[in-house]
Amino acid sequence: MVVQPQPTPYDFGKFTITVTRADGTQVEISNLVIELNFFESLRDPYVSGSLMLLDSANISNFVNFRGQETVNIIVTDFFGAPRIDKTFAITSVNKQEKLNDSASALVLNFIDIHMYLNKKFRFSKKLEGKPEQILQQILSELRVSVSAETSSQSKIRFIAPFSMSPMDIASLMKNRCTTQNGMPFFFHGSLYSNTLSLVSLETLLNQPTYGSREFKYTSVAETETNRSSYTVENFESLSYRIASISMEQNQDVIKLFDASALGSQYMYVDTIEDKAQERRFRITDALGKLLNPNDGAGDYSISLPENLGDPIHESVTNYVSQITTRKLFENGLFSYNEEEEITRHDYKSINRGLRSFLTKAYIVMQCPGYNFLGSSAEGRVELGKNLFDVYIPKDLPIDGDFNSDYIQDKKRSGKYVITHMRHMFKNAQYSVIVGAVKHDNLPTIDTEQFYSGET
Repeated sequence: MVVQPQPTPYDFGKFTITVTRADGTQVEISNLVIELNFFESLRDPYVSGSLMLLDSANISNFVNFRGQETVNIIVTDFFGAPRIDKTFAITSVNKQEKLNDSASALVLNFIDIHMYLNKKFRFSKKLEGKPEQILQQILSELRVSVSAETSSQSKIRFIAPFSMSPMDIASLMKNRCTTQNGMPFFFHGSLYSNTLSLVSLETLLNQPTYGSREFKYTSVAETETNRSSYTVENFESLSYRIASISMEQNQDVIKLFDASALGSQYMYVDTIEDKAQERRFRITDALGKLLNPNDGAGDYSISLPENLGDPIHESVTNYVSQITTRKLFENGLFSYNEEEEITRHDYKSINRGLRSFLTKAYIVMQCPGYNFLGSSAEGRVELGKNLFDVYIPKDLPIDGDFNSDYIQDKKRSGKYVITHMRHMFKNAQYSVIVGAVKHDNLPTIDTEQFYSGET
């Protein structure tokens, strides 16, 4: 019987944290750090984080933190292999509290260096190309490389004003990118690389599922009874165990109404030809163009209770008007809001609607860090590269011998797209808070038991 060399899937090796002061002097503060956090999001073209220090060595005065320092962070797995190695800019001392006569606690915030430089950088110039090409051009000014998927948009000309930073312009271009079906793009950073990624929702939905098994929620503790019984198989099972699950503000229809995510009317005004054209957006049309292996778009009824009016996707919750001059520039280029045909303006409404719709079914899960550090043969879970396959038991007392399909909650179980991750190193253990949105519904959801009225 093989014995796993580490006690739990929450274990990691160590972190080495070195601060470079404004004068170039390096100071290692690893022994003072009691908590380390990294934050990743599909909506953020950077990684940020925080360090909590317990200072009993006068480190605060010795370094003299002024928000003009860098910090290099190396995290190893339990075999000593470096898995995270990245340098950040310290931006603030977020909190400082005196604990006793000889010690204080302080929290330092840090962010990717290109975001620090972005705040100091302004220029004005003419930019031409497809939106993703302009995004890459503008960020080359910050010496940032971008892995960009090709959009279906036309070439445009954009005059960058002094009032916008490079990242402001990049965000604007990201919002203009869509696929040929109008699917939105997301622009994000990575904890494991300095290259940013511009990727479409279609690509995110077609990501491979991580690992050889589902991540499973259970409140039953699987503990090590003795060292000899702690096998590789037991360890693998524990590494896929979800410790906690929460779902907040799901199915928030009023919020979706306000965000033009369900049904809206758009007015596009051509001031050169002095005419306007209206286009209609329905979320069901947009969902019908997505990959729906398990009929995820069939989540809307064609009717509602009589006093609720029309089905929500047939309602007009917002009326959006936009100036779209046509052929403002010569030589085949368009301005930011222009399109060659009125139907191509539909891409904008689909982009806006689906981007807002993604918050409809949002889940937060706490998992062991083992599969996120890259220690296993299956690689690691990465933002923008893996779907998350989740098994959640239904809310029923199970009394008897039932198979896993019967026990499975068909509404909440299934594949999820990871949108946020918080990597937390605390008390010598590594856990990850995963935020994700539902990919689809399981095909057998209609067979779920109905509430009988009994408790």
